[in-house]
Amino acid sequence: ATVTGANALQGENDLTFDGNTLTHTVAANDHRIQTIAAGDHYTAFRFDSNRSGSNSALAVLDFRWNGTTVADIICNTGVDTTNKDDGSLTFRTSASAGGIAEVMRITSTSRVGIGTSDPSSNLHIKTTTSECLRLQGTATSSFLRFTDASNNSTGYLGHDTDFKISNQRNTPMRFYTNNLERMRIDSSGRLLVGGTADSTGALIQAQSTGGSASVSASRFSNTADGPARFYLFKSRGTSVGTQTIVQDGDDLGEVIFMGSDGTDVAQAALIRTEVDGTPGNNDMPGRLSFHTTADGA
Repeated sequence: ATVTGANALQGENDLTFDGNTLTHTVAANDHRIQTIAAGDHYTAFRFDSNRSGSNSALAVLDFRWNGTTVADIICNTGVDTTNKDDGSLTFRTSASAGGIAEVMRITSTSRVGIGTSDPSSNLHIKTTTSECLRLQGTATSSFLRFTDASNNSTGYLGHDTDFKISNQRNTPMRFYTNNLERMRIDSSGRLLVGGTADSTGALIQAQSTGGSASVSASRFSNTADGPARFYLFKSRGTSVGTQTIVQDGDDLGEVIFMGSDGTDVAQAALIRTEVDGTPGNNDMPGRLSFHTTADGA
């Protein structure tokens, strides 16, 4: 190609300039406009526009299908029209002719909005459908991991063979409704409902300052043998789930009644169930005993 005059570019039929637009017409795949660094350098494709208003287009990458825009990327000015040193990126796609719309924005504060042009966090996803985000692993596991400022793992949510919610620190896991803590699993594995501190040492505790510190079981069945049940079970096995026979005199379960003495928790009474004889297959003899604490004991 040769240049004749100030703006004329001649000599190539597939590269033309009409005074406003430089057009490169290709006749096969992979024909392109490119810059190649001859040495240890970087290349650049620069847009420089002196716009005066905020949120105004600085440059557009326009993708067309047979003349119709199907997607584009727009660089917009920011809000500092004095220094002119901030900006954002807008990504748009089209589902049909004339229906191009913004689908993602990266703001001047590095926030990413998908489905919203005004993200309120580092990643803000807004959708009109019920499913907002899907994580799909390429193997048998898929996790959403949380880390601290030093990128040390603090917990994760996901699955391998089972679905897991994991707190990897020696801290409680807390559950909230109406912006109030309702339940927690403490670092010792105790389930505390309605409270935040261990009060009895029990594995499951219901705590309340009102009248709701209670546990109930309800069963709804149109049969004579359909009661609600509360099970207390013991095995002499040393691992969870193992069946090792109990022995005569073994304590199978207790219901303990306790109260605060002003310093700690004191026992007032209990109901105990013990093995009363030699147990065997489908044979578990038992007895109930009732115990109270005398005044001053």
